[in-house]
Amino acid sequence: MKNGSIYSLVDESDLAWHCRSHNRDSIGIELAGYHNKTLNPEQIKSAQLLIKTILSKYNLERDHIKAHSELDPSRRKDPGKANLERILQGI
Repeated sequence: MKNGSIYSLVDESDLAWHCRSHNRDSIGIELAGYHNKTLNPEQIKSAQLLIKTILSKYNLERDHIKAHSELDPSRRKDPGKANLERILQGI
């Protein structure tokens, strides 16, 4: 949500269709917005908190974070380079 609310739509133990061939080995995070529009501060803070929580829970490093645009570049452009950089600054 644009107000920074976080919703879990699929249990982590279930398989979700979010990024083609990476569905079985990833946790998808969707942000409300567009790749070419700046996310608001609430969204950035919430994304940072959620990612920090996931990294800690699964003992992962920051380099495990991949954008949809990196995993499926022919189809996805999100979250956009500037938005991803802003999110990663706080991790």
